Amino acid sequence: MDPHHRPSATPPAGPRRLSPLAPSRLVRSILHGGLAATLCLGAGCSLQQIVVDNLASSMAGGAELYRQDDDPEMIRDAMPFGLKLLEQLHHSSPDNAGLAESLASGYTFYAKAFLEPEIDRLAEKDLDAAEVVRERARKLYRKARSYALAGLEVGHPGRTRGLREAAGQTLAATKVEDVPLLYWLGAAWGSEIALSKNVPSVVADLGLVGRIMKRARELQPDWGRGALHEFFIVYDGGRPQAMGGSTDRARKDLELALAASDGQAVSPLVSYAETVAVALQDRHQFRQMLRRALAVDPETTPEDRLANILAQRRARYLLAREDELFL
Repeated sequence: MDPHHRPSATPPAGPRRLSPLAPSRLVRSILHGGLAATLCLGAGCSLQQIVVDNLASSMAGGAELYRQDDDPEMIRDAMPFGLKLLEQLHHSSPDNAGLAESLASGYTFYAKAFLEPEIDRLAEKDLDAAEVVRERARKLYRKARSYALAGLEVGHPGRTRGLREAAGQTLAATKVEDVPLLYWLGAAWGSEIALSKNVPSVVADLGLVGRIMKRARELQPDWGRGALHEFFIVYDGGRPQAMGGSTDRARKDLELALAASDGQAVSPLVSYAETVAVALQDRHQFRQMLRRALAVDPETTPEDRLANILAQRRARYLLAREDELFL
């Protein structure tokens, strides 16, 4: 799965950027905290908790700058600090669902955008080193999953603990406002499964991940400018027909993803080329999709700039390995 996402919710998705706090945003958070404290001191409110909640909410909503950046290396270097700071805030404000969503999207995006390409590069020369990075990515996906579940738990107390045993009942209770958390839950979980194909106990959850994402798509089909449709390109196209997969459905998923992004999203094209065209051993379609991906101008949609730059890097990498992917 390749969610180099463009979701509107945090990070892709998603997905995505945990922006450094601008001075004006910080001042605004403190002023809001001071006003709230004045209004509820008589009710025994905690001033520290009010300030933490306002600061956390400000940071949780600050994804735009990362998504618009054109320097992936700078974002890679900046994200770990931002994520650890958000974790500290979450510890103080565990019922802030927006903060949990930012952590789920941030860890998923970081592992997908920066660790998985490193696994591919290392695997060409040092399998042991690649396995170290693979395990690190799996851990980050598990961490992202735990934050997504924590965020869902805020709105649905007690329900998420029985997700495996009562998935139908739990998912039926979710609403449109839960879609970002459902997406990042499924994206993180599915990405961990993709890196654990030799671990049957992990792969066994793939059907549950599909149910989570289907529920999200039922609630808000075009959320994240087609990110949910893109997930199903890989989910439908990456499984054999005997296991419920379908390249025809994957092609339809691609059309839906491109329509939702006005044809300006790169990653659905890359996902289709890498998953479906390679599986079908259709070299012509592989080249066609990747050349189309490289023809997109990242400046056309600034809100998708970083995701498109990263997806185009992947497209170039795949074209360079074409002879290895096709018999």
